[in-house]
Amino acid sequence: MSIDKLILKLLNKSNGLEELEILESWKRESEQNIAFLNLMDTNNGDKEYTQFDTLKAWDSIEQQLDGKVVTARFTWLKYAAVVIFMVTAGLFVFNPANDNALPIYTAELEIQNLELSDGSLISLNKNSSLQQLSDFSSIRELDLQGEAYFDVAHDPESPFQVNVADEGFVKVIGTSFNIINTEDEFDLRVYSGKVELHILDRVIELEKGDRVSRQSGAYVMLRHHDKNYLSWKTDELIFESDPLEKVFSSLSRHYDVEFTFAPDVKLNGCELRSRYSDQSIQDILKEFEKLYSLKYIIKDSEILIEELNCF
Repeated sequence: MSIDKLILKLLNKSNGLEELEILESWKRESEQNIAFLNLMDTNNGDKEYTQFDTLKAWDSIEQQLDGKVVTARFTWLKYAAVVIFMVTAGLFVFNPANDNALPIYTAELEIQNLELSDGSLISLNKNSSLQQLSDFSSIRELDLQGEAYFDVAHDPESPFQVNVADEGFVKVIGTSFNIINTEDEFDLRVYSGKVELHILDRVIELEKGDRVSRQSGAYVMLRHHDKNYLSWKTDELIFESDPLEKVFSSLSRHYDVEFTFAPDVKLNGCELRSRYSDQSIQDILKEFEKLYSLKYIIKDSEILIEELNCF
């Protein structure tokens, strides 16, 4: 990992032990490095960042070094030009190692809706990040960690590429699709147009309604019919006489909770026909109390269903 990325992680207090050792070694290489890290640490604190004042930063470094690094001023101005935007819901940064200042988008506690420079629209799910790797002049290349929905602007002269697991990538011209790309899960679902998944020396072509999922290390092509799969993006759940097993599975994914059931709770034969929009899990469980005489216990992100009856 480049030193600039390690410094950004230092600002966010997310370095591992090995990364901190690398930073310590780099810091010992010169007085300039020490001064720069001290300056960044002083400015970090616990406050939110709006914009890094490059002139003030340079003046502070010059004072600390007593004029010993005047010839290096241009180099340090490039690093001091890091612009950091941090908000409660997410983080937006420019990569200081890239002269084109390619952005990194991060969603932490809330979904981030983005419009890229080419007009493509992205919904970035919580706990996910998207890094732009090119200036979009010839190829539109990005790297995804987590989950995102892409509505890609059509441009035959500039293919759109999202790097994913196993050194693979998803390549399109203009289409819409959803990707989950984590260490534990890979899932690609196409909602319009055509998509190519380049993975493990294979090229898998997908159209609307197609899905590829990683199962036991293999990439399997399926069809997807789950109307609630994008509920994290639409904030709407639709059940049309769906069995309760499927209902609880959709609720678990949407609200990021885990349901467990007492041994005597039986879901067989129970169905739900309802629609929920922008409602809390507590609101839905209250409705279930009326529909199914539901009794439950909530502890953190776990919900124990103690009693449930179908009429």
